Amino acid sequence: MTDTYQSLRAEFRSIIEKNLASDFELGRVQLKPFRRSVYKNKASLVFYKYMIADYYSIRNIETDTLVLVNPVRFNDVFEGIPYFIDDDDLRKSDIIRDSAVITCFCEEGNDLLMFAHYAQSFTGMCVQYDFGLLDESSSVLSNLFPVLYEKEPSKLKGIDRLAEIIDLHYTALRNGNLSLHKLTDIISYFIHKPDVWAYENEWRIIIPAGVLDGAKKDIHFVRNFDCIKKVFLGYRMDKVKREHVLEIISKKNESRLDDNRIEVYDTNLGGNSYSLITNKVL
Repeated sequence: MTDTYQSLRAEFRSIIEKNLASDFELGRVQLKPFRRSVYKNKASLVFYKYMIADYYSIRNIETDTLVLVNPVRFNDVFEGIPYFIDDDDLRKSDIIRDSAVITCFCEEGNDLLMFAHYAQSFTGMCVQYDFGLLDESSSVLSNLFPVLYEKEPSKLKGIDRLAEIIDLHYTALRNGNLSLHKLTDIISYFIHKPDVWAYENEWRIIIPAGVLDGAKKDIHFVRNFDCIKKVFLGYRMDKVKREHVLEIISKKNESRLDDNRIEVYDTNLGGNSYSLITNKVL
């Protein structure tokens, strides 16, 4: 499966680099070949999401819900910011950053750094999602992209025009009118990150506001996201929360066939290496 990730990432990078060398913004036409490749390889796409074990995360597992949020909440201060010259460029970047909702996945499960950084120092969970279980019509697959790690910000074009289009888009929505601007061009602002983050091997679902019904400026919920295969419970997870997750998964498994049951694992420290070992508990 690693080869699949590398192949898709290389194809996506080629599209982006070709687009940056052109006079056009990134749009649906440029993205069509990559989206076709994602659908072709979806059976090999398995991703991991590290999360804290709070009420909302556990509830989302229970209800098969995926949450996308505005990227201004993310921990990278350069999130969504391309090469800029002055404060006016930054202001326009903020307008663009405000017009997307995103959720993030990782290629690797039970990674020490990811568990520490995104699962609240091992008190949370690592959830495995098998995208091969998603329906062909799922909007998730057409909005899935790998992150490209760079030493310098990308020199994107058309920021003035794009900021203006976004303003027209929201003006139309506020007035109860149909917006003709689907904002696909903003995707290119969220697929580059500083190379210090490369260890994350990140993939993202990026939804421009207005592309899907119900997508708002700050949050969006994908319902019926029923593709969880495994849940890894953090080494320091609270015992009450652990039992709650086990209870929820046990109940979900009651209506599933054996080959579609969700497996749950405890994580423990490796005795002879700096690694996590897992023990199946459900």
